[in-house]
Amino acid sequence: MSHLNIFFTLNGQNINIQANSGDLFAEVAMKYMTKAGKNGEDLKFFFNSQELVPASGKTLADYRITNQARIDVVLASTVIGAD
Repeated sequence: MSHLNIFFTLNGQNINIQANSGDLFAEVAMKYMTKAGKNGEDLKFFFNSQELVPASGKTLADYRITNQARIDVVLASTVIGAD
């Protein structure tokens, strides 16, 4: 398994997470959330315009995430419909 440095970017702030290509994305996302002090239910993750879903059971290799990759993190917005 390849050792990877992955950059999570939220609002221009980068946080570096070290992982292996065979790690589950859910585990890596949890490392990010712990380091950033974020609640996972409020976040969505994107790599190359593809949403990464922590509950999918996929590894970093499954998503083709390589060393020095940047994962964009966005706050999930709750849309309240207007009548």
